[in-house]
Amino acid sequence: MRVRIWPLVGTCFAVLLLLVPLFAWLVSREAAKIDVRTREAHRVYQTADDAITEIRANIYKAALLVRDTRQGLNEQSADSRLRAIRIATEHDFATLSSLLDATQHAQLLALHKGLTEYWASLSGVLETARQSPQVQSLSHGENDRSHDVLQLAEQIDALNEANLSVEEREIQNEQRTLRRFATGATGLLLVLGVVIAVVSTVYLGRLERVSEQEKTRAETAEYELRRLSNQLIRVQEDERRTISRELHDEVGQILTGLRM
Repeated sequence: MRVRIWPLVGTCFAVLLLLVPLFAWLVSREAAKIDVRTREAHRVYQTADDAITEIRANIYKAALLVRDTRQGLNEQSADSRLRAIRIATEHDFATLSSLLDATQHAQLLALHKGLTEYWASLSGVLETARQSPQVQSLSHGENDRSHDVLQLAEQIDALNEANLSVEEREIQNEQRTLRRFATGATGLLLVLGVVIAVVSTVYLGRLERVSEQEKTRAETAEYELRRLSNQLIRVQEDERRTISRELHDEVGQILTGLRM
């Protein structure tokens, strides 16, 4: 039974044409996911960093506000301004809490506790300033409390940077995995294309040889047919001449006999 190779070759070509856009789509989709994750990681880091920066700035603002108030430079609406600073800080803290994961939960709780104690101490300082204007500077304990809160903010900032580093390493691992996949897919497509090309070339070469053989056989058969046709014509002509000669000789003998 003769095996037909061209359906298999056609199927392989169709599979190759389907795999090329499929692999391209998979690589493009994974690259888009990595790009989205990269942008999201940097957005989270930047937003958290901005929130921490705002918290530190509000701590300094509150300290300056209390200092100016105790020096009699800003006695009007000090409580309302401190309340506004505290509300802004609470908003920044809520933003920070929504961005950081559970690993920073203890640090966030410590920062929130420190901020609460700091606001309470500043409110007490303002109340003391109204009752005892002669006190002109913050106490040592109050300075230590603000320093502790700033240290907590610095720790969370360091954790935020560490989280970004972890995300970047994971993204780099995903990129390496994607590159390996793309390289493997490209190699697979290349090998498949080479195999199909080799099989097609061998098959076409075989078909060409068979075609040449069939052409030679047909030319030989045609030559033999012409030779046999010419030989048949010669035999027929020889037979006609023989019959004609025999008829001529026989008729001549008959006529001679009749004349005799």
